[in-house]
Amino acid sequence: MTLDGAGAPWDHWDVHPSVAVGLAALAGLYLLLGGRRAAGRKQWAFAASLGVLFATLNGPLHNLSDQYLFSAHMVQHLALTLVFPPLLLYGLTASMVEVVLRPAWLRRTAEWITRPIPAALVFLVPITAWHVPRFYEAAMRNHDLHIAQHLTFLVTSVVMWW
Repeated sequence: MTLDGAGAPWDHWDVHPSVAVGLAALAGLYLLLGGRRAAGRKQWAFAASLGVLFATLNGPLHNLSDQYLFSAHMVQHLALTLVFPPLLLYGLTASMVEVVLRPAWLRRTAEWITRPIPAALVFLVPITAWHVPRFYEAAMRNHDLHIAQHLTFLVTSVVMWW
């Protein structure tokens, strides 16, 4: 029985379309930016980062975290912020980053925002705000807001790990 009386059993595997589309977009961008030319260990790290996203946002952990256990939800958030980003960043090559940061304003922004104190603030302020009970409960009630919460965690944690 779920907390709200609805939803999949905790051990059910399902794939959410938004996750599938996001993973396909990331994989396509990786290939477009030259992922096939990356060293094997980098390709494996990038693939593992996608695997972490897939396993974290679908299936039993997702169902447990959304419908049964707050602790499972926190494990999900930890995987999104502490496991995914280092794998993703290790999987990138310098040439991929150079292409993305080609615009001078974006490169300057990235150089500033990835310094230790700005990066820590970029990560800590949103993750703290999302865990204020009012915002956390709103994200748990509204699926689109929950997706925005997870995207915020992903982006800000990549900045922090960079």
